[in-house]
Amino acid sequence: MTPLDHVFYSIAGITGFAALVLCIVAGWMRGWIVAGFLVAFSILMLWAGLFLGMELGYRAWQAMPDPPDEAFADIAPVGALVFGWVPSGMFCGFVFAIVRIMSLKMRSPVEPNSASLIEGVREPRDGATEAHTAADPNNPYSTGS
Repeated sequence: MTPLDHVFYSIAGITGFAALVLCIVAGWMRGWIVAGFLVAFSILMLWAGLFLGMELGYRAWQAMPDPPDEAFADIAPVGALVFGWVPSGMFCGFVFAIVRIMSLKMRSPVEPNSASLIEGVREPRDGATEAHTAADPNNPYSTGS
């Protein structure tokens, strides 16, 4: 492995792990505003990590004694600066989407509203409460009141 590989993998790995953690946290959050900011921040952080990893990696490779000619083909940091948002956005968006889908599937389909918390009745999402379905003639468990 070249010095470029060592430096790049360390910097990109650390920022990639931090972006992964932020996207997982954003995916588990209930709201969209703070989650969106966390995903955007993780994309920017990973993008900067890719650029800095390439830039510092090429500098380390060029600083070694008798570097090969490939060490001076350092257009890759410019490519990471201009196009680094593409893999960063794909990675962070994929992680966020998978975690958000999993968290939505794991949540209960019945959520309490403020009125049902006071009365002790849980209300389904379609708007029908237990009080509305209690006198249903098709329900064998209805009280008929």
